[in-house]
Amino acid sequence: MNYMFRSAIAWLGTLALLASSAISSAAPGGIGHGFPPSLAQLEQAAALTAAFNEGPRTADLYPTGLPYQLLYFPPSGEQNNTGGTDTTFYVAPGTRLYVPVFFNDNSNPVIGDFPPAGDRAALLYYMFSPQQIGVEYATITVDGQELTLTAPYFVQVEATSPLPTGASLYQAAAAILTPFSKGTHTVGISLRATGAALNVPPFDLIFGGLFEFSATYTVIVR
Repeated sequence: MNYMFRSAIAWLGTLALLASSAISSAAPGGIGHGFPPSLAQLEQAAALTAAFNEGPRTADLYPTGLPYQLLYFPPSGEQNNTGGTDTTFYVAPGTRLYVPVFFNDNSNPVIGDFPPAGDRAALLYYMFSPQQIGVEYATITVDGQELTLTAPYFVQVEATSPLPTGASLYQAAAAILTPFSKGTHTVGISLRATGAALNVPPFDLIFGGLFEFSATYTVIVR
């Protein structure tokens, strides 16, 4: 079970999401202008950010080697790696954004029948089947334009060392977005899942078979 599900137990709700950019709806990450990332790029970004997303997410632990700006939830009231507070991010023109809308792992307690490594068909069944997590939608809305993340945006990677939760497998639904224009942009993210696995103990007491989440980010390009 991922870090954000652990937070959900504490305050009754959360899988994990983040977001950003200007939209079209073609290939994976087809938001913006001419940068449709491959599955391999999404897997690489997930692998580089897994430990950070599942840890305390303090600015000093921000992942090195990531060629995009990650949007994430820092500890409440603290600065993120761009110098913004909480969910306000400052980026330079030309910055691409990596936006995990959902993340999950195989730490205990495991939700549903977690898929084995390397089995993409099992991963997609796990995410979308009403018998498992049952994702109905995961969306990114940038300045009023919405993208729904479908199967090509969902990946699973093996951790090279145990994650902070003790997990060895990490899942993410994410997009890699092309740069914003200068100025202030509002990014909304949301997820709804209604799978039967969310209505099995101990998750029945937390979700009762329904999980919904939304949040807003501010991205300032200057």
